[in-house]
Amino acid sequence: MRQALLYFFTALTILSNAINTSAQNDQSSTRSKQTLPPMVFYLSMVGEGFFRNNEYKAPYGTGYTLPIGQFQTVIGYRIEQNLPIYFELGASLTLYSGAERYPKGTWYAELPYWQPPAHTTPIPHIIPLFAFVAHPSKNAEVRIGKVKRSEQHGIIDPLYSREYSHSSYPEMGVQLLWNTPKLVLDTWVDWQSFIYKNDNHQEAFVMGLNTTYNAWKLKRHMLSLSLQAIATHRGGETNWQQQAEVHSYLATGLGVNYSYIFSHNSSLRSDNNFLYGKFFLLGSAMRTTEENMKPGFAQYALFGVSWNKLTIETRFWHGERFVSPLGGPFVNTRNLWGSPYMENLPRNGYLGLFGKYSFFKSNYADLSLGGELWIHIPLSQSTKKISHAMELTLTIFPPSISLSK
Repeated sequence: MRQALLYFFTALTILSNAINTSAQNDQSSTRSKQTLPPMVFYLSMVGEGFFRNNEYKAPYGTGYTLPIGQFQTVIGYRIEQNLPIYFELGASLTLYSGAERYPKGTWYAELPYWQPPAHTTPIPHIIPLFAFVAHPSKNAEVRIGKVKRSEQHGIIDPLYSREYSHSSYPEMGVQLLWNTPKLVLDTWVDWQSFIYKNDNHQEAFVMGLNTTYNAWKLKRHMLSLSLQAIATHRGGETNWQQQAEVHSYLATGLGVNYSYIFSHNSSLRSDNNFLYGKFFLLGSAMRTTEENMKPGFAQYALFGVSWNKLTIETRFWHGERFVSPLGGPFVNTRNLWGSPYMENLPRNGYLGLFGKYSFFKSNYADLSLGGELWIHIPLSQSTKKISHAMELTLTIFPPSISLSK
């Protein structure tokens, strides 16, 4: 995993040199296009209420309920036009209704796993946020500190659960974003647990990558190729009091995406009315104290339609020895968190149905109700098992306030 970090920062350095060259070539045109005042202060806020009930069937999953409230506020400062660098300071508050302790961790399913109960607190977590942000060219953004995480980085649910965006703490680390008409890149490191010498908890971080190449576009049709990856690591060398197992996981996916916007002559025509589909081939690898760990493989397909306020998706999943700790429900063939209701399975699969209705959606608020249904593909001739979930989400994001000199 440390070699993967080395490769990540080497690639970041090479790409930064390319960005710098691009920035020099575009410097004169960029200056003429900038419209921001020389000095800008801005304030942004977002609040979210999220309630989800998961009725998962054994041995495929363990059910639970998530009543969560989150609030974030950020104050930013940009120095001047010709120096596209700014920094942000803020805070994030996370509340679990009825919670009597707040352990530190990655997300709900993992919270008690790698943080000792003695280090929990009844006080809700108020996490300080900071970010140093630079735009070395018109297409690039480099962030140190708070990581942008809109729509789970665009990564498919089997690699990065959609629920994780609601139930986890803000990502903090380093991030590179690159956006052109042909190529879109988002790569980041989320450093979740720092360790001092002789500390008694594990070092923990997540690395992610989402690269999309827009291969073909014709009127209302679009076809793109995606390479996605999520790597997680728990370990450390300077925390010699910690006796927990060192483990690393890597899950990747290569896929094709298709979308079709309804005809201009159709009554369905709008930015929110379209058909879309995805097909991914996935692989996974893990490194633990176990020996002879074989890689895992999986296939994932999705077809959906978005029509005004309604979204409906059908999904198919089949995996063999596949492991992705941050993946969505029922993709892991191993019982990662020690649940007594789950089993290690040689393979798994499901047919899924997802639906969401937005009661209203504006520039400042969104209220939606969603539901999911999974029909587990049986491993034997036993009766098929069905899992389901319901969720209600209210997000409020007031307009940003800016002050310039």
